[in-house]
Amino acid sequence: MKPTPSPAAAQGVPAAEDLPALRGRLVALVQRTLGDIPVVHDMPSAANTGAGCVCLYLLCFEAAKAAARQQRVLQFEARFLVTLHQPDTAAAGDALARLLFAALAEPALEVGLEPPPPALWSALGAAPQPSFTLCAPVRQIRAVRPAPPVRELLLRFGPAAASPAAASPAAPSLAEPTAAAPSSLPR
Repeated sequence: MKPTPSPAAAQGVPAAEDLPALRGRLVALVQRTLGDIPVVHDMPSAANTGAGCVCLYLLCFEAAKAAARQQRVLQFEARFLVTLHQPDTAAAGDALARLLFAALAEPALEVGLEPPPPALWSALGAAPQPSFTLCAPVRQIRAVRPAPPVRELLLRFGPAAASPAAASPAAPSLAEPTAAAPSSLPR
């Protein structure tokens, strides 16, 4: 019998993806959209060398948006700042817009259109420029050791034997009511 792909896999979203695989998927998106333009994983100021390139700068890690944390899956979100450098700024804007539309079509990518604050550009040593952010989940599936088989079943009924008085035969049983605690059940 053939395994059924998960809903995410059916949409082309990987079930588990580490950071290098995510970077590879983003580079493939850029190259599918813009052709063989170089992709660099450096700060926009370092990438601005005069030649055309797309900069995918890993900006930060964020908490995963998954509702429940599973024991086997570790997950966080990776946020990338996307800029495009070309000598012709009009052509760079057009290419960045094509890349933005391609990213919006990807179901596993969250696209941020809020411009970065001026303090970020200053910290990166770059002038403010057209950009957007991409945020995607990074997952690691941990191997879970199987639990050892149960060899003996131990069942205990009644109150825990915390003291010798509780274990004595004179102690009241759960099965029969005592005179001090009359039963409220009809007989």
